[in-house]
Amino acid sequence: MADVHNKKTRSYNMSMIRSKDTKPEIIVGKFLFAKGFRHNI
Repeated sequence: MADVHNKKTRSYNMSMIRSKDTKPEIIVGKFLFAKGFRHNI
């Protein structure tokens, strides 16, 4: 299947995709929660 976006548009779309619940994020979140802070990312 051919790509429907040009290289610039595809690059922009892919750069906007962010992973969540990464290991460092979970570690920091648990630390903050233990200290009584609530966080949302």
